[in-house]
Amino acid sequence: MLSFTSHGQIFAGVSIATVAIGYCLVHLYHRLGLPPGPRGWPLLGNLFDRPKAKDWLVYSQWTKVYGEGNIISLRILGHTLIVLNSAQDAKELLQTRAANYSSRINMTMVKLIGMGDGVVTSPPGERFRTMRKLMTKFLGSQGTKNCEMTITGAVIAFLSRLQGGEGGSPEDLRVHVKRLVGSTLLQLVYGYLPTGDDDAYMKLAEEAISIVLSAARPGWLVDTFPSLRFLPSWLPGMGFKRTAERWRATVTRARQEPWKWAEHAQSRGAGNVEYSSSFAAQLLSDPDRTQDDALCCTVLLSLYSGGLEPTSSAAATLFLTLAMHPDAQAKAQEEIDSVTREERLPTLADRPRLPYLNALLKEVYRWQPIVPLAIPHISSDADQYERYRIPKGSIVLPNIWHMLHDPEKYPDPMDFKPERFLDQPSPEDMINEDPTRYVFGFGQRKCPGRLLADSFLFLLAAKTLATVHISETVDMEGKPLSPDALDYSSGTVSQPPAFTCTVRRRRSSLDHARQAHT
Repeated sequence: MLSFTSHGQIFAGVSIATVAIGYCLVHLYHRLGLPPGPRGWPLLGNLFDRPKAKDWLVYSQWTKVYGEGNIISLRILGHTLIVLNSAQDAKELLQTRAANYSSRINMTMVKLIGMGDGVVTSPPGERFRTMRKLMTKFLGSQGTKNCEMTITGAVIAFLSRLQGGEGGSPEDLRVHVKRLVGSTLLQLVYGYLPTGDDDAYMKLAEEAISIVLSAARPGWLVDTFPSLRFLPSWLPGMGFKRTAERWRATVTRARQEPWKWAEHAQSRGAGNVEYSSSFAAQLLSDPDRTQDDALCCTVLLSLYSGGLEPTSSAAATLFLTLAMHPDAQAKAQEEIDSVTREERLPTLADRPRLPYLNALLKEVYRWQPIVPLAIPHISSDADQYERYRIPKGSIVLPNIWHMLHDPEKYPDPMDFKPERFLDQPSPEDMINEDPTRYVFGFGQRKCPGRLLADSFLFLLAAKTLATVHISETVDMEGKPLSPDALDYSSGTVSQPPAFTCTVRRRRSSLDHARQAHT
């Protein structure tokens, strides 16, 4: 039998060993270096090295300059920025270790305008899970199928406008596309059918989205020094407070007014299909709903604001690629005609029988990613990955553009080749991997509306190809555009340049399509 003294000696020995091991681990962690990157200045770090525009292209080039791997780091005013250029690294950190990499960057200006509690910006926690759960209920596979009729009607009206059937024109195609997406989202989210291009709710929503994107852009001094928000607005340099107050009023209106319209529609028993199938109608008619109106307003605005810009960019890119790649357009049209026999418009139910069209859409996602740099993740705790240390609070940026233009994964990555996604040996094949695994984000922060966005793009592509022919894409000065000279914009959502194209009716009658829908 061991004595009390022996027990004490064992306990002391274990304690000393534990402390020693802990010390060694901490010492080893701090001896690990950050991932490679440009050499910075004292205190300022890499403040002057961060790209001014199209960060994803610069970070992609840096993988060749700092060739130890696909992970790059910068230090900016005491903050660590980690750029993940490899899909494998992004999956390991942001999916496998999602619990540590699901926080969001602290954007004080976004909080000041009243959007700090949105789905995209909320930190992990009960509120975030509640909002995601509500979205998943509406945006799941069955919910997406319920949206097909609304999307179809909006697409048919859009195609008619492009041909001038209702006073529209094929000019400024990005504007037409944005109106289509905005109108569709207003119907799906709130059940509201816009009255025209100058519809008050549509203009209010677009203004609010523009405000949020402006507030989220880097460069606000209050984001670097959050305590500035407590100073009086009349002091020099505090103009951001007056701007935030003005913007907050607009965002509050965009959050509340469409919800109040939906409440009024519910109270008067609106029976139109657009309203009764909307997300707002489902929330208002749910007797078991426990969420307050404020949270519901936030979820609905997040659905609209989170879908407008990315979906508009993808839809505009679709039209660009169809016009600039007539062979791909012809193949997709032939496939659609063989399925529909030119007697009807294609539907979601036809999707499994349209492999080439599905491959074309995957290539649209890959060729020009909607969000080239994913919205930043934050590491909640210090971590070690491979031979690098990742400090607590690091800003982690997945470079989706580089992942989808890696020549080892996508041969001839700058070329538009839908055929690369046909006849793959297995879903897990690492060559020409399905880009939808990355373009909608990673882990717990993956876009909750990805099924709806993908279904919308499919229906837009299928019905467009079935009814019209797209050609002769030019810029606003009438100069032809080429695939290798497209100047996409910088920003969280990269938009194509302004362009126009020729839209001609095919053998399939758009008038018959409209009659069939009504």
